[in-house]
Amino acid sequence: MTEPPVRDPTPLVAVAAAALALLAAPAVLVGGPLALLIDRRGWRRWPAALAGSLLTGACTLAGGPGAYAAALEGASRGTIPRPGAALLAATFAAAAGVAVAPVAPVLARHRDEHEATQHGRELSRRRRASRQATRRLRRAWPLPPDRTVLGAALDRAGACTRPRAAIVTVPDALWQRQALVVGETGSGKTVTALAIASETLRAGWDVYWVDGKADRDVAAQFLAVARHWGVAALDGGRRPLDGWRGGPDSVVNRLLATQMFTEPYYAGIARNVLRWAVGLDPPHAFGELVERMDKRVLRRAWRHDAAEAEKIRRLPDAEFLGARYRYEGVAWAVGTSLDGDWSYEDTRAAYVPVGRPEHRNQAAEIGAFLLEDLLHWAMARKAPSRRALVVIDEFSKLAARPDAAVDLVERVRSFGVGVVLIGQTWASLGPSDTIRERLAGTVGTVLIHQLKAPERLVALAGTERTVERSEQTEGVAPTGRATQRVARRFVVSPDAVRTLGCGEAVLITGASARRLRVRPPPRGVG
Repeated sequence: MTEPPVRDPTPLVAVAAAALALLAAPAVLVGGPLALLIDRRGWRRWPAALAGSLLTGACTLAGGPGAYAAALEGASRGTIPRPGAALLAATFAAAAGVAVAPVAPVLARHRDEHEATQHGRELSRRRRASRQATRRLRRAWPLPPDRTVLGAALDRAGACTRPRAAIVTVPDALWQRQALVVGETGSGKTVTALAIASETLRAGWDVYWVDGKADRDVAAQFLAVARHWGVAALDGGRRPLDGWRGGPDSVVNRLLATQMFTEPYYAGIARNVLRWAVGLDPPHAFGELVERMDKRVLRRAWRHDAAEAEKIRRLPDAEFLGARYRYEGVAWAVGTSLDGDWSYEDTRAAYVPVGRPEHRNQAAEIGAFLLEDLLHWAMARKAPSRRALVVIDEFSKLAARPDAAVDLVERVRSFGVGVVLIGQTWASLGPSDTIRERLAGTVGTVLIHQLKAPERLVALAGTERTVERSEQTEGVAPTGRATQRVARRFVVSPDAVRTLGCGEAVLITGASARRLRVRPPPRGVG
């Protein structure tokens, strides 16, 4: 008996594989790119899952599963399905791909707890949170009367987030505990400070922006913010501030703060010369002060007091001229920028440049004068019922005179004045670690933008208990064995600060920390 010929299965397998590929292609071609877009652009998963489920249900009612099963059976036999059945099967596969696409990345990243899987999951979470926060900023937000709206949360935990809208807010009273905004150039710290200024103006506070850069663009943005809330802010770059208010003692203190003396002897001489020049009627301009710093003028002015006139006569000319030359230099740097007719108590908002942009090397001296004037205003001239916020941009220009800076931050809180310091690094807080630690210990709120060396700042948020895990691998593949140990880590990871995007920040209040995308000032501002 002859045996039947054996058919070569290779063509049938090739046909079946081609048919299966064609049937699976719609699901892959639709579901793959959709899953990638949802993950990369931070789209919400439920709309795609719902749409895919409805489409899949419609295809099921139309006989899609039967057509798909028949096509698979036919492919296994090497037959090509009819065009109508193939189209219905492909539509069913595409709809299933839409339904599965939102879930597939989640399932892929939750398959185990290996380091690589955890890292991919964390990157995906951050990317999605950043995209969603960016879109959230375009919406109309509520404006609570007693809270400052800072921005959109990049994480969902924490009591200071409104859970439905994921909006990060803090109580207005928090700004009276002083604040620090730090970030590299271009990281968004000025926009953050403008947002704080805008919110406090909305709450009815007085706001004063002291700019160490004397940047006209920043001035225009701040003035626009004030106009948005119906506040007529004064521009100290165009209408000079009156820096000579208060009694003679307060004016002398302001002038002494502009200088750093190597010896107490020279500080004492300068103090006496200034005391004689200011007299009982303080000058109203640096030029007037320098004109008074002349021996003959002073002896005539103090002729009613023989003892003081004799002290003036006996003071050596070299020491007297040394004091005068110091303040001639300051007068040259300041020009008429402090010889105006208004001060903080005359307006609800003002922009105050530190000196003139063309004389930047004297900013520290002028800044110290302004800090002392602010301190006197807060303690003696401000209405006790008014709450006020002072924003000091480019604080490093003013921190070179640490006594004035520390006194302002430490003392004005009890007079209803909050201070927001803006700097670029930890070093911008002062010339020494002692000064920096004093200032950092005084502030109650810290907003950190992108920084290359954030360790000293993230340490302000403290550490937390964690379990460190070490995996065992064989080659590059994990064996499934691991060890664990209890350790401490920063509440805010330094690497998380280094990877912040423009406009993103970490908010540290007390022992809590939040990541957020800062909401810019109202539209049309700046």
